[in-house]
Amino acid sequence: SPYYSSKTIIAIILLVLGLVIGLLLLSRPQLLKPRAATANAVLSLTPDKTSLKQGETVTITIGLNPSSQPVVGVDAIVNFNTSAFTLSDVQVNTASGFKTFVPLVSNSNSFDKTTVVNNANSSGTVKFGAATFNMATQTVDTAVSTTSSNVAKLVFVAKAAAPTGTSSISFQYTAARNTTDTNVVIANTGTTTAPEDILAQPSALSLTITASTTPKAGDANGDNVVDLLDYNIWLGNYKKTVT
Repeated sequence: SPYYSSKTIIAIILLVLGLVIGLLLLSRPQLLKPRAATANAVLSLTPDKTSLKQGETVTITIGLNPSSQPVVGVDAIVNFNTSAFTLSDVQVNTASGFKTFVPLVSNSNSFDKTTVVNNANSSGTVKFGAATFNMATQTVDTAVSTTSSNVAKLVFVAKAAAPTGTSSISFQYTAARNTTDTNVVIANTGTTTAPEDILAQPSALSLTITASTTPKAGDANGDNVVDLLDYNIWLGNYKKTVT
Protein backbone atom coordinates (compact mmCIF):
# COMPACT_ATOMS: atom_id res chain seq x y z
CA SER A 1 0.00 0.00 0.00
CA PRO A 2 1.24 3.57 -0.61
CA TYR A 3 2.87 5.44 2.24
CA TYR A 4 0.10 8.00 2.08
CA SER A 5 -3.45 7.11 1.10
CA SER A 6 -4.02 9.22 -2.01
CA LYS A 7 -7.79 8.96 -1.67
CA THR A 8 -7.75 10.19 1.93
CA ILE A 9 -5.37 13.09 1.28
CA ILE A 10 -7.27 14.24 -1.80
CA ALA A 11 -10.44 14.30 0.31
CA ILE A 12 -8.72 16.46 2.92
CA ILE A 13 -7.33 18.80 0.27
CA LEU A 14 -10.70 19.30 -1.38
CA LEU A 15 -12.36 20.01 1.94
CA VAL A 16 -9.76 22.45 3.23
CA LEU A 17 -10.92 25.73 1.69
CA GLY A 18 -11.79 23.90 -1.52
CA LEU A 19 -8.22 24.50 -2.76
CA VAL A 20 -5.19 22.42 -3.53
CA ILE A 21 -3.33 23.59 -0.42
CA GLY A 22 -1.92 20.28 0.82
CA LEU A 23 1.58 19.14 0.08
CA LEU A 24 0.88 15.94 1.97
CA LEU A 25 0.95 13.79 -1.15
CA LEU A 26 4.66 13.24 -1.00
CA SER A 27 4.63 10.83 -3.90
CA ARG A 28 2.99 13.39 -6.22
CA PRO A 29 5.19 16.42 -6.90
CA GLN A 30 3.12 19.55 -7.45
CA LEU A 31 3.87 22.96 -8.90
CA LEU A 32 4.35 25.80 -6.45
CA LYS A 33 4.25 29.25 -8.00
CA PRO A 34 6.13 32.06 -6.23
CA ARG A 35 3.71 34.80 -5.21
CA ALA A 36 3.54 37.49 -2.55
CA ALA A 37 4.07 35.31 0.53
CA THR A 38 7.51 35.37 2.15
CA ALA A 39 9.24 32.07 2.92
CA ASN A 40 9.90 32.84 6.59
CA ALA A 41 8.12 30.09 8.53
CA VAL A 42 10.43 28.19 10.86
CA LEU A 43 10.45 24.47 11.67
CA SER A 44 12.79 23.51 14.48
CA LEU A 45 14.14 20.35 16.11
CA THR A 46 14.61 20.77 19.88
CA PRO A 47 16.02 17.82 21.88
CA ASP A 48 15.59 17.23 25.61
CA LYS A 49 19.34 16.54 25.68
CA THR A 50 22.21 17.06 23.26
CA SER A 51 24.44 14.28 24.56
CA LEU A 52 23.42 10.72 25.34
CA LYS A 53 24.98 7.32 25.93
CA GLN A 54 24.49 4.24 23.80
CA GLY A 55 21.13 2.74 24.76
CA GLU A 56 19.67 6.03 26.03
CA THR A 57 16.60 7.85 24.73
CA VAL A 58 16.28 11.38 23.36
CA THR A 59 12.97 13.16 22.70
CA ILE A 60 13.00 15.77 19.92
CA THR A 61 10.21 18.33 19.61
CA ILE A 62 9.22 19.55 16.14
CA GLY A 63 8.29 23.19 16.61
CA LEU A 64 6.57 25.55 14.17
CA ASN A 65 6.80 29.33 14.11
CA PRO A 66 4.37 30.43 11.35
CA SER A 67 5.65 34.04 11.34
CA SER A 68 2.07 35.36 11.41
CA GLN A 69 1.12 33.59 8.17
CA PRO A 70 -2.00 31.36 7.94
CA VAL A 71 -0.49 27.86 7.96
CA VAL A 72 -2.90 25.07 7.06
CA GLY A 73 -0.52 22.15 6.56
CA VAL A 74 2.93 20.76 7.29
CA ASP A 75 4.95 18.06 5.55
CA ALA A 76 7.60 16.79 7.96
CA ILE A 77 10.43 14.74 6.44
CA VAL A 78 13.24 14.08 8.92
CA ASN A 79 16.42 12.17 8.11
CA PHE A 80 18.50 10.26 10.66
CA ASN A 81 21.33 7.70 10.74
CA THR A 82 19.91 4.20 11.24
CA SER A 83 23.32 2.99 12.39
CA ALA A 84 23.07 5.39 15.33
CA PHE A 85 19.37 5.63 16.16
CA THR A 86 16.10 3.74 16.24
CA LEU A 87 12.83 5.68 16.11
CA SER A 88 10.64 4.34 18.92
CA ASP A 89 7.68 6.73 18.95
CA VAL A 90 5.97 9.64 17.19
CA GLN A 91 3.74 11.72 19.46
CA VAL A 92 1.52 14.08 17.46
CA ASN A 93 0.00 17.14 19.12
CA THR A 94 -3.60 17.85 18.16
CA ALA A 95 -3.53 20.87 20.51
CA SER A 96 -1.09 22.50 18.07
CA GLY A 97 -3.96 23.56 15.80
CA PHE A 98 -3.42 20.66 13.40
CA LYS A 99 -6.27 18.20 13.77
CA THR A 100 -5.44 15.57 11.17
CA PHE A 101 -2.12 13.76 10.98
CA VAL A 102 -1.35 11.42 8.10
CA PRO A 103 -0.96 8.66 7.14
CA LEU A 104 -4.19 7.39 8.66
CA VAL A 105 -4.98 3.91 9.90
CA SER A 106 -7.11 2.15 7.28
CA ASN A 107 -10.82 2.96 7.70
CA SER A 108 -10.05 5.25 10.63
CA ASN A 109 -9.36 8.90 11.47
CA SER A 110 -6.42 7.88 13.67
CA PHE A 111 -2.79 8.63 12.89
CA ASP A 112 -0.94 5.52 11.71
CA LYS A 113 2.08 5.79 13.99
CA THR A 114 3.09 2.16 13.49
CA THR A 115 3.54 2.62 9.75
CA VAL A 116 5.54 5.81 10.22
CA VAL A 117 7.88 4.20 12.78
CA ASN A 118 8.40 1.01 10.78
CA ASN A 119 9.08 2.86 7.53
CA ALA A 120 11.44 5.27 9.29
CA ASN A 121 13.55 2.52 10.80
CA SER A 122 13.92 0.78 7.46
CA SER A 123 14.66 3.93 5.43
CA GLY A 124 16.22 6.42 7.86
CA THR A 125 13.49 8.95 7.05
CA VAL A 126 10.51 9.95 9.20
CA LYS A 127 7.59 11.09 7.03
CA PHE A 128 4.23 12.41 8.17
CA GLY A 129 1.86 15.27 7.44
CA ALA A 130 -0.46 17.53 9.43
CA ALA A 131 -3.46 19.60 8.37
CA THR A 132 -5.95 21.91 10.06
CA PHE A 133 -8.88 19.90 8.69
CA ASN A 134 -10.66 18.00 11.47
CA MET A 135 -11.61 14.55 10.19
CA ALA A 136 -13.78 13.79 13.21
CA THR A 137 -16.07 16.80 12.70
CA GLN A 138 -15.50 17.20 8.95
CA THR A 139 -14.75 20.88 9.47
CA VAL A 140 -11.86 23.20 8.72
CA ASP A 141 -10.28 24.63 11.85
CA THR A 142 -8.59 28.01 12.12
CA ALA A 143 -5.20 28.28 10.43
CA VAL A 144 -2.15 28.27 12.68
CA SER A 145 -0.73 31.77 12.37
CA THR A 146 -0.05 33.84 15.48
CA THR A 147 1.78 31.59 17.92
CA SER A 148 4.56 29.04 17.86
CA SER A 149 3.41 25.48 18.44
CA ASN A 150 4.83 22.03 19.01
CA VAL A 151 3.62 19.89 16.12
CA ALA A 152 4.94 16.55 17.31
CA LYS A 153 7.65 14.77 19.28
CA LEU A 154 10.02 12.15 17.89
CA VAL A 155 11.48 9.68 20.37
CA PHE A 156 14.79 8.09 19.36
CA VAL A 157 16.95 5.49 21.09
CA ALA A 158 20.70 5.47 20.55
CA LYS A 159 21.60 1.93 19.52
CA ALA A 160 23.73 -0.16 21.85
CA ALA A 161 26.36 -0.41 19.11
CA ALA A 162 25.89 3.15 17.81
CA PRO A 163 29.12 4.79 16.64
CA THR A 164 30.33 7.31 19.20
CA GLY A 165 30.68 10.96 18.23
CA THR A 166 28.25 13.37 16.61
CA SER A 167 25.23 12.29 14.59
CA SER A 168 22.92 14.60 12.65
CA ILE A 169 19.12 14.61 12.59
CA SER A 170 17.69 17.06 10.07
CA PHE A 171 14.73 18.07 7.97
CA GLN A 172 14.97 17.10 4.32
CA TYR A 173 15.04 20.48 2.60
CA THR A 174 16.00 21.55 -0.92
CA ALA A 175 14.45 24.97 -1.36
CA ALA A 176 11.31 26.96 -0.68
CA ARG A 177 8.37 25.85 -2.85
CA ASN A 178 9.93 22.45 -3.55
CA THR A 179 7.21 19.86 -2.93
CA THR A 180 9.47 16.83 -2.57
CA ASP A 181 10.99 18.03 0.70
CA THR A 182 9.72 19.37 4.03
CA ASN A 183 7.02 22.03 3.60
CA VAL A 184 4.96 24.54 5.54
CA VAL A 185 1.81 25.37 3.56
CA ILE A 186 -0.41 28.45 3.77
CA ALA A 187 -3.88 29.12 2.45
CA ASN A 188 -4.00 30.50 -1.05
CA THR A 189 -3.41 34.26 -1.06
CA GLY A 190 -3.35 34.83 -4.81
CA THR A 191 -5.63 34.37 -7.77
CA THR A 192 -4.45 30.85 -8.63
CA THR A 193 -5.10 27.61 -6.77
CA ALA A 194 -1.44 26.58 -6.53
CA PRO A 195 -0.31 25.90 -2.95
CA GLU A 196 2.31 28.07 -1.28
CA ASP A 197 5.25 26.72 0.67
CA ILE A 198 6.68 29.32 3.09
CA LEU A 199 9.33 27.26 4.89
CA ALA A 200 12.69 28.93 5.39
CA GLN A 201 15.91 26.90 5.50
CA PRO A 202 15.69 24.78 8.70
CA SER A 203 18.71 24.07 10.88
CA ALA A 204 20.06 20.56 11.44
CA LEU A 205 20.38 19.06 14.90
CA SER A 206 23.66 17.55 16.04
CA LEU A 207 23.65 15.02 18.88
CA THR A 208 26.67 13.52 20.64
CA ILE A 209 26.68 9.80 21.40
CA THR A 210 29.09 8.50 24.03
CA ALA A 211 29.97 4.95 25.00
CA SER A 212 27.80 3.15 27.51
CA THR A 213 29.63 2.65 30.80
CA THR A 214 29.02 -0.75 32.40
CA PRO A 215 30.67 -1.03 35.84
CA LYS A 216 33.37 -3.69 36.11
CA ALA A 217 32.96 -6.39 38.74
CA GLY A 218 35.09 -5.46 41.75
CA ASP A 219 35.52 -1.79 40.74
CA ALA A 220 34.65 -0.34 44.13
CA ASN A 221 35.73 3.24 43.46
CA GLY A 222 34.21 3.48 39.96
CA ASP A 223 37.42 4.42 38.11
CA ASN A 224 36.90 1.57 35.59
CA VAL A 225 40.05 -0.17 36.86
CA VAL A 226 40.16 -3.06 39.33
CA ASP A 227 43.35 -2.68 41.38
CA LEU A 228 44.80 -2.44 44.90
CA LEU A 229 42.73 0.64 45.66
CA ASP A 230 39.58 -1.40 45.17
CA TYR A 231 41.02 -4.24 47.30
CA ASN A 232 41.60 -1.85 50.19
CA ILE A 233 38.02 -0.55 49.93
CA TRP A 234 36.59 -4.06 49.92
CA LEU A 235 38.89 -5.09 52.80
CA GLY A 236 37.98 -2.05 54.85
CA ASN A 237 34.27 -2.78 54.44
CA TYR A 238 34.44 -6.55 54.80
CA LYS A 239 31.45 -7.93 56.74
CA LYS A 240 30.02 -4.44 57.24
CA THR A 241 26.30 -3.89 56.77
CA VAL A 242 25.43 -1.32 54.13
CA THR A 243 22.49 0.92 55.04
